[in-house]
Amino acid sequence: MNEVYWNINGAREVAEAILRLCPGWFPIVPHMNTAFMDGLVDDQVFLEGDLEILRRCDGIYLMPFWKESKGAKAEYRFALKNKIPVYRSLVELKED
Repeated sequence: MNEVYWNINGAREVAEAILRLCPGWFPIVPHMNTAFMDGLVDDQVFLEGDLEILRRCDGIYLMPFWKESKGAKAEYRFALKNKIPVYRSLVELKED
């Protein structure tokens, strides 16, 4: 399996944990929305769509290695600018 697969699978596992731990929350997983579509369109198209979805969300959960992703860094900046709560751990998310 390659790094992309493990990244997508890790995001799926976090989404499963959120569903179990936070009744009433429903995770949107950008990793899975565009899974294995690299090269189909410019990455900016995916990012713009992702940010439009994020605009409608109640919060964003950052994966442990989010700082290594241009997209995640853009999501983080967007969340701060739009006053969308940012979560970095499942404990933090559950406590909210």
